[in-house]
Amino acid sequence: MPRVNSPSIPLNGIFAVAKPSGMTSMAVVETIQKLFTDSPLFMEAEALEKLRAKTGKKKIKLQRKIGNVKAGQGGTLDPLADGVLVIGISKGTKSLGRFLDCTKEYKTIGLLGCETDSYDSEGARVRIAPWKNITREQVEATLNRFRGPIKQVPPM
Repeated sequence: MPRVNSPSIPLNGIFAVAKPSGMTSMAVVETIQKLFTDSPLFMEAEALEKLRAKTGKKKIKLQRKIGNVKAGQGGTLDPLADGVLVIGISKGTKSLGRFLDCTKEYKTIGLLGCETDSYDSEGARVRIAPWKNITREQVEATLNRFRGPIKQVPPM
């Protein structure tokens, strides 16, 4: 019967997560970090061997947290945005910088004629303006200002 080699420990990697709207990117990273911290697959090999020697068991089921697994993100999504968040675990965090300059695509839904105090969908409505006179061509012409490299300045 062929033998299967077990992976070297600790595991490292990069993977994508579908971040939902309403959650910060850091909250996603922290949630994943807690899940991986409780897994023996992400423990340093020496710590795992010490634990095996101490318990006398080959299979280890962690009952408590043993250190933190290093985790990070390759870019941040706004809390209201949903989309792909690149996560790095252990040594995979060193490669995350490569994802910062990737081509990004944004899709949005807007409500014409409505202004909020926070300039997003969560703020209180502060002004309503007529919108029925706005044409598709006017919207598409305005959207051209938002294509290509943009230096983003948050509203204050």
